[in-house]
Amino acid sequence: MRLQFVYLLLFLLPLIGSCNKSTTEWVKATLKDLTGFDGCGMVIQLEDQSYLEPINLSDFSSNATIEDNQKIWVKYIEVSGGSICMVGKIIEIKDLQNR
Repeated sequence: MRLQFVYLLLFLLPLIGSCNKSTTEWVKATLKDLTGFDGCGMVIQLEDQSYLEPINLSDFSSNATIEDNQKIWVKYIEVSGGSICMVGKIIEIKDLQNR
C-alpha cells in the first residue's frame, strides 16, 4: 500500500507544478494607468473587468502604444509572484499589439 502511494505521488508531482495558465489565442484588453495607487503602474484590464499585472510590459513598447486606455490584443501566461499593487493576477506577456 505504501509503495502505491509513493508511485501516485511521483505521478502527481509534475502535474502540480504545471498549473500556470496561458493563453494561446489573442485576448481583447485595455491598458490602464493605475500609477496613482500605491505600488501600481500600467495594468491590463480584460473585458470581464478583471486586471492583469504584467511583469514585462516594457518589452513590447515597440509592438504597441503603451498609454492609458489603449485597446490591445494580448497573449500571456500566469506566473507566480507577489505584487505591491495587488489588483490582479501576475502575468508574463507572450505577445501584445494594438487593436
